[in-house]
Formats: sequence, C-alpha cells, structure tokens
Amino acid sequence: MAQNKVGEGGRNNALFHYGVYAKNKWPDNWKSKVVVFNETAMEKPLSDSEVDIITKQHDKKEWGYKCKDEPMCSLCDKSLCRTRKFGIGEEIMFPNLTDLQVIDLEDPYYYMNVDGQRLKLESVKHLRQQSLFQESCMVQLKFRPPTLKEKDWVVVTNQLLNNAEITEPAEGLRTEDQLQNHLQEYCLNRVSVDSKDDLPRGGTWTNNGYHHFVFDKFYHSHLMRRRWDLGYSRTAEMLREKCGCEDKRIGKNKLSVYVVKQFEIKDEEYKQKVLKEEAPY
Repeated sequence: MAQNKVGEGGRNNALFHYGVYAKNKWPDNWKSKVVVFNETAMEKPLSDSEVDIITKQHDKKEWGYKCKDEPMCSLCDKSLCRTRKFGIGEEIMFPNLTDLQVIDLEDPYYYMNVDGQRLKLESVKHLRQQSLFQESCMVQLKFRPPTLKEKDWVVVTNQLLNNAEITEPAEGLRTEDQLQNHLQEYCLNRVSVDSKDDLPRGGTWTNNGYHHFVFDKFYHSHLMRRRWDLGYSRTAEMLREKCGCEDKRIGKNKLSVYVVKQFEIKDEEYKQKVLKEEAPY
C-alpha cells in the first residue's frame, strides 16, 4: 500500500489495518508509526482528527487485520502472511470462495474453489446450511472455516450463485434421461396385455402406435423396485413434461392411463459363438 499510495475511499481502512500491524511490531511507539504511515502512504493524508479517531479505537481494543476490506483484499496473500512474524499466524480466517460450478441435475451438486482448493458439495443444502459446508471442508480439505453471521453467509452464497457456471451432466445422468430409460423398458419388456380392460392389473397395452399404462402400477411395481427416489407427483409431472406422456381416460369406466408414442424395438444382430471343436478321446 505504501508503494502504490492509497487513494480516497480506502484511506481509513488502510490506516486502521496498519494500526494492527504497528501495535504488534512497535508496542511502545505504535501511534507515531501510524502518523508516519498516514503521511507517507496516502495520496492525500487523513486529517489529524481522523487519525486520532483510529488510534483511540486501537487504544480501547485489540483488533484483527481487515483482510477482507479494500484496499487490503486485492493485495492479500494469506499463505505468505501466515509465515510473517507479524502476520495473521494461526488466526483462523474465513476462506475465499470462488468459481462455483453447478452440475445441472434435478438435484444438482456443486464444486467451488476454497482458497484455491477444489471442494465438492453434494446438494443445495450444503450451500444453504453453513454447518454442512463446514463439514465438507473438514472431510475434503482438512480444515474447518469459522462461522459467519447468517446475513453474511447469505451475501456470500448469493454472490457465488449469481456468478455460477452451469454445467451439463454426463449423458444419461439426468433424472429425466433415467426416467425415459425406465419407461422404455417398462413399455417394451414388461407384461403386455391384450386389452385395455386388463390395464388395472399392470403392464402395457399397445394400440394404434401408442403404449398405454396405469401410472400407479408403473411407479410402484417398476420404479420403486429399482430404488427410484423421486416423489410420486414429481415423477408423474416429469413423465408429462420430459417424456412425451399424456394423461387420458379410456374405456367404459374412464380408466385414467398414461399414453406415450410406441417405442421402436431395436433389432440386435446376434452372432453365433463359434466353439472350438473338442479333441476326440
């Protein structure tokens, strides 16, 4: 700061910050050092009354460095500072959180840089609840960040989300992709019934290029057995929104069924395995 000179808007913060350093390095005459810094490090020095306010603040209490405030923040090197005699030492400071990456799934997970180290967060709860974020840091990065006030945590997470990078997941990982695969399997490989009147017992009825099925049977007898963890209503909604299904009523009893365009059966060429002829006895 002394080399580049501190301009208006950052002078009070800079001088207060320097006061922390001066009290540690020159405990007997730190006030005179603060005066010298004000005169030599500022583009335009603060008034005597402003300097007096800062020194009185330091007289009343032992303060920590203002590393998160400008103009110090842009010049801060925490790792180097910890090695300096009058640096932050073992003081636990909240890390710098940057580069949030959102893996765009039904239940997204996240990556971010924590003081330059990559951290994975399993769910949005790890962004909303500071304690879960701290647990992730302890497991993966082997340190526990201090706890911010809730309003400050909200500001930090909102800044991260506003600048987040949205990343498409690998093919087949999306929930709707998995649901589409389950639906196709159910329609092609499960029990096919001969009549729409048999649908209440389960299975699919294919007619005029469309598969018909009862959603409740599909959900409980097929999806749940495959450890499907998306809720009943959300699954029904996703079938309509993402999988091309329509909700209709058919037959005399107006049975509620889902209808989807018939899937094509892919012919897989089967090659007969050539067995090695056994040697005679």
